[in-house]
Amino acid sequence: VEFYPNEVNAIQNTMKEGAFVHVKGHVRDILHLEGITPGAEIGIYAANGSQKYLGKADGKNTSVDVSRLSRGVYLLRVGRQAVKFIKE
Repeated sequence: VEFYPNEVNAIQNTMKEGAFVHVKGHVRDILHLEGITPGAEIGIYAANGSQKYLGKADGKNTSVDVSRLSRGVYLLRVGRQAVKFIKE
């Protein structure tokens, strides 16, 4: 996992086949995921562990509507990989 000091919630996560999950910029309403395996399971979890979203990637670039989530820190799980992101 690489954290970019100028973009606190920019995340790049290297996966097995050279693909990666990339969350860039401030997350407000839409979480944009780039470079993920089509059909991969996507889960979003609150800090207390409660599941807030469960779905599947419809392509290498997928978007998830997070507008109904409260502000805070969440765990994004794509397949077997997991990273944190901040919802504003």
